[in-house]
Amino acid sequence: MRQEIRYGKKIVELKRERGWTQEHLAEATRLEVRTIQRAEKDKTKGPETLQAIAGAFDVELADMQTVRLIPEHRFLRAELVTSYRQFLSVETAHRSEMFSKVVLTQLDDKSDIEELWEQVFCDWDVISHEDSDLWQTYCAGVKEPITALFDRGFAIFTVDEYTESILRPVAGIKPERPWIDWTVRHHALVNRHGCYKTAGELHRFDMACRRGCEQFLEGIRKRNGEMLVWPNAVFPAFGPEHDSFSWCDECFPPKEGRLRVDEDYIASIMGLSVNELRQIIAVQAERAGEDSLYGLS
Repeated sequence: MRQEIRYGKKIVELKRERGWTQEHLAEATRLEVRTIQRAEKDKTKGPETLQAIAGAFDVELADMQTVRLIPEHRFLRAELVTSYRQFLSVETAHRSEMFSKVVLTQLDDKSDIEELWEQVFCDWDVISHEDSDLWQTYCAGVKEPITALFDRGFAIFTVDEYTESILRPVAGIKPERPWIDWTVRHHALVNRHGCYKTAGELHRFDMACRRGCEQFLEGIRKRNGEMLVWPNAVFPAFGPEHDSFSWCDECFPPKEGRLRVDEDYIASIMGLSVNELRQIIAVQAERAGEDSLYGLS
């Protein structure tokens, strides 16, 4: 929990106690009114200004301080889960006190994917790893829906974050500690080769890119539509969105020429070998007169 020293609240209180206006305080300190306004809004922390205000009130500088607790959130770890065994491994390797789940892929209206997704997390909030029988029952019960999701080309992007919340007194009862902390695990159903854009940068669902994971968490917290998701990088690379983002060098290392996606990547998302892809490109080149990957968009 980060602590931040502020002065504005006490300045306003001391001013009110004396029946002063901002103009009165400005005159007593020989400061401009706008400087007083900034100090009240904690927009200035210049020692000379604050000391002048404390002197005008005839109090010590420490008497004008208010300690504010600032909750922290930080990225811990991430993993792109693509198998049932890996899913269980992630859930048992690191415990989490809370969880969230979200679908970050376009689904057909008649799709049963959402139903499978709900089955994976049925009663998740009451399952305890310490109760081995209950945990084993859960593991056996989710094998079928999880495997079905993976067989259809989906993956689960799990991102853990450390988070804090301030506790407020309730009915006069003061908590022993003013805040609590815990680990939240976010589960996102994504396309196995999917990518996403937040803060203007295109990322893969890749646990190796810390900046991408942190931006992903920010997008999950806001839930305001700022995070755009595609099934793979071919769509934004060759679509109208191309000029609205920058490529993450960690997720999409620069390739030869102007592309950030190469034959290996495109072959993998199409479920082909590189040779099979080259044959398709050759046919496309013969039809369009251009030996390029652009014809595949």
